[in-house]
Amino acid sequence: MTTKYRYSGARSRTLATALRAFHALWIGASLGAVSPSFAQGAPYPDKPVRIVLSSTAGGTLDTLGRTIAEHMTKDWKQPVVVESKPGAAGMLAATAVAKAPADGYTVLFSLASVLQNTVLRRTPPYRMAELSPVSLVATMPVVLAVKADSPVKNLADLIRLSKSSKRGVSIASWGNGSTGHIISEAINQASSAGFVHVAYKGEAEPYSDLVGGRVMAATGSPGFYLNHLKDVRIIAVGAPQRLGRIPDVPTFSEAGFPLANLSGWGGFFVPASTPAAITAKLSSEIQRIVALPDVIERIRSMEYEPVGSNSADFARFIEKDSALWTNVVTKGGLSLE
Repeated sequence: MTTKYRYSGARSRTLATALRAFHALWIGASLGAVSPSFAQGAPYPDKPVRIVLSSTAGGTLDTLGRTIAEHMTKDWKQPVVVESKPGAAGMLAATAVAKAPADGYTVLFSLASVLQNTVLRRTPPYRMAELSPVSLVATMPVVLAVKADSPVKNLADLIRLSKSSKRGVSIASWGNGSTGHIISEAINQASSAGFVHVAYKGEAEPYSDLVGGRVMAATGSPGFYLNHLKDVRIIAVGAPQRLGRIPDVPTFSEAGFPLANLSGWGGFFVPASTPAAITAKLSSEIQRIVALPDVIERIRSMEYEPVGSNSADFARFIEKDSALWTNVVTKGGLSLE
């Protein structure tokens, strides 16, 4: 789907109000009473737990989610199943979990788009206040790639090509409002390149269209595109520093676009009124799993940085990260409605 943008320089709506409510609600839930059945010693979990993913099957979030689910199943002696619910830049998954029973048996594993959607849209189908943070699993750089035989060697080449084209070159991402979308639009606004954004539901579809010549460039995770270097060329990275497996590829900041030099992330959430003790147990289990040597190795093989935070640290991370995304969105005047 090709995005039609609406810009409004005067519009300065930010995440601040929603996040204050979200953080206040999370603190209240953390300090609140535990449900009677849980307080009386009822085991958790005593039935299957469902992890809802905001991306398609086969992507790096899916791989990581299934790795964590396998460890949970082994430790808890209860099935932990993974359900991919892609679409609308993660809004379908986030909405499903936000409206689910707050009993710890429906958990969201989402990318940063869960936060970004609430500032890009005037009327998102969920509010951040409806979700409680559990654990930040990893920070996730974003890469920009072109076809391996493309004449485009770097970001400057891509911008020049787009400016010389009557229609502008197409840049794909895994959804409207995704990290890749916002980064490409930040570059678009700063350079007046005239990029045309094309939204997909995950990483596999834009990759296929990229190597098939139907889009000129695509954003995605390094863990996905580094496995396809015979077919693609990575020309820029959104990360604090260059990636170890592609040390010659500059960051967006080094390429002249510091505002776009943002990393994504992946984290777990539950419905906001989930009992604090259940949230704490989920958080503790995820922290334990993320610290396992094999999981650390798996995460770093994707060029992600493992974190495994507790709920309070994740809430503070979201508050800090929101300022960065708000800056990009408001300066660009970007709206999807």
